Amino acid sequence: MLKQISIKNLGLVENENINFFDGFTVITGETGSGKSFFCNAIKLGMGERAKNIFLSSENTERTVIELELKNKIFRRVLEENKSRFFIDDIPETLKVGQAFTSQFFHMHSQHDNIFLKQPEAATEIFDRCLSEEAQKVKAEYTKLYQFFLDTQLELDRKTQELEKQILQKDFWEFQQEKMQKIQFTQEELQSAEKIIQNSAFSLDTKESIEESIEILAGEGNSVLSLLDTVEVHIRKLEKAENIRNRKSKEEIEETEETGEIENREEEKKNIGQKLQHIFTEVQDIITALESDLPSGVNEEEISEAQALISQISRWCKEFGVISPEQLFEKKETLEKNLEAIKILESDKNKLREKKENILQKLSELADVLSQARAEKREEFGILIQKKCRTMGMEKAIFTVHLKPVEICKYGKEQVEFLFSANQNAVQNLSFSASGGEIARITLALKQFFPEGTTMIFDEIDTGVSGAIAEKMALEMKNLSDTRQIISITHLPQIAAMASHHLVVEKTHLAEKTVTRLRYVTGDERVEVLAKMISGECLTEEALHQAKKLLHFKEK
Repeated sequence: MLKQISIKNLGLVENENINFFDGFTVITGETGSGKSFFCNAIKLGMGERAKNIFLSSENTERTVIELELKNKIFRRVLEENKSRFFIDDIPETLKVGQAFTSQFFHMHSQHDNIFLKQPEAATEIFDRCLSEEAQKVKAEYTKLYQFFLDTQLELDRKTQELEKQILQKDFWEFQQEKMQKIQFTQEELQSAEKIIQNSAFSLDTKESIEESIEILAGEGNSVLSLLDTVEVHIRKLEKAENIRNRKSKEEIEETEETGEIENREEEKKNIGQKLQHIFTEVQDIITALESDLPSGVNEEEISEAQALISQISRWCKEFGVISPEQLFEKKETLEKNLEAIKILESDKNKLREKKENILQKLSELADVLSQARAEKREEFGILIQKKCRTMGMEKAIFTVHLKPVEICKYGKEQVEFLFSANQNAVQNLSFSASGGEIARITLALKQFFPEGTTMIFDEIDTGVSGAIAEKMALEMKNLSDTRQIISITHLPQIAAMASHHLVVEKTHLAEKTVTRLRYVTGDERVEVLAKMISGECLTEEALHQAKKLLHFKEK
């Protein structure tokens, strides 16, 4: 129940705090005084978007609307390009706020009559009359149906994704088949590259060493052969020198020249020894080079490695890649793509099976709902028809039709309200009822809304007057026994029926105009009702009629 509404800086309202009470309260005022403006304030407090609500053009401060219930306080703060919502001083999103306030408030304006013309409206209202057990089944069905929609959405997504992949499947399979001839591993490639790299080094080394050995010890003019030649010539020289020296010694006496001959012989001998030493050094060099010759070079192995590298290069060119690594990646990508198609097909089949299982369960729950609706259909129609007749539509016919449909958010049928005001053939309510008739039918349907809530009617009585207005007032009075009813009205018959009467007034001050709301009682209330009957010019007849209306209410 709404206890108080506080409004600050909204339109022509500067700062208003209005208390509300249990039962039936009306808000009245002259045309243009701002009656519906307070409904807009309540809508803002409930979390409605502010774009269509009039805010004061002169307002430079933030707008604050606060709704106080018995155990909750909803506060909406509006600033330039910014809006905040609080529940008991805890910030919440507008979506959360709207969902929460809808549990406590039911707002109905003259424009909301169009709600009844929406296909799903009749089902939502009719289902309120179902038993508690059926309501639990509906709650379970609604939750499961949302799960069904989520599953269907996921199935659609998987199907679309699979269809895109299927378009590429034949090409991928063709390429994969062509790539089956690629039979080598990364390890084999690395081994072949290493063999070629090592063999190139070994062959270059072997060639250099062999050429060096050939120079030192090969046939022809090698170093050793030349040294041999030099040695032969040296020996010849030594031999000739020895013969000449012997003759010289025999011919000359022991003189200083004899010492010179011996020195020359010694020098020749030293040259031979040096030559022999060089020869030995060259042989040692040859031995060292021969020990450095690489061994184990397998020409066949090298040839196979080169063939593999060449073949891989041709494959890279054939499949449009620039490296063996990319060749592996392309092959792996093809395998993954084809495997992904298999996974998508499996997921799709699982989702389809899941969907069928959910549908089966939904069908079972829908059957229970259908049975519950069928049992209540006639009773509901008779009750609403009776209410319509008590509100001046004596010949009204109101029935409920359960139209079979494909399984949907409501089950296996859609509820249709059929109506005739004059005992003619019934038609869908959206085609057969006038504005005033829709207003009365709406009021009759409100009895199925939760007890203990606050219902706000913004000129729901548009299009009716006289005795019909009195009957609508009685219906609101009856509703107020178990609900808080706040009605904005221009009809004195309804205003007189309320337990509490608020008047909206527009006051012109020196520099501005403000809107205010206040309770009226006693003689002042009689005058307000009389003005609603006769206008600003009060007459005794209007005052008498106002008292009569209030007396009727008290009876």
